[in-house]
Amino acid sequence: MTGLNVNKNDEGGLSADVLERLHWWAELHGKTEDEAKAEFLSYCADALGITSVTDEDEDFILDAAETFVVEKRVMTSSGANTSELVGMFLGPEPKVRDKREVQRLTALIAARQDINAAIQSGKVARAFVENGVWMLEKANGVVASTQDRFEEGVDPWFLVRDNGMTLALLQDNPDWARHGEPIGPVLWSRVYRFAGNTQEDLMDDVQVLRITVTGSDVESVKQDCSHR
Repeated sequence: MTGLNVNKNDEGGLSADVLERLHWWAELHGKTEDEAKAEFLSYCADALGITSVTDEDEDFILDAAETFVVEKRVMTSSGANTSELVGMFLGPEPKVRDKREVQRLTALIAARQDINAAIQSGKVARAFVENGVWMLEKANGVVASTQDRFEEGVDPWFLVRDNGMTLALLQDNPDWARHGEPIGPVLWSRVYRFAGNTQEDLMDDVQVLRITVTGSDVESVKQDCSHR
């Protein structure tokens, strides 16, 4: 990565860590860094309601940048050919993050302010038990939550308890196939550095890649590289 040794004041409030991720995304999609920054700021405004990144915590914006990079990569690479990489893991970056933190907090704040409005917005569903099955009250009505049976003392995988409410976060991005369906309330992630390339290009061009590993259990993303 090059051209990223800048401070926040030089780049409209974006930290070097955020710029590194946007630089990588721009290279991947054949865009300029200015285009990547513009798309990211638009994403922040439209998806997160953030109109000024300088008013937010740096870690919050970094998490938003990682979510932006992953979402945009999946949306634009659907159906694309995949390549098998060969090489070795160099090691993990130190920080383990919850990639759902931003979405979860945004949805819970909306639910605390007005649960009915939050449901109608598609951010959350009200979860309750009926005839031994967990049900979800969404904007378009009440549906069974894929037949998750009620079990005393055991919460289903999607449940979020907050201020006496039992809720489910919903995928609120209309570009995703599971739009409107429940998602896990946490998604832990850690970035691993990998040196390699495709088998045919390895001898001529060894690249250092950033591979994001995710899981619902924090321990699942903290394993040693030798287990990957």
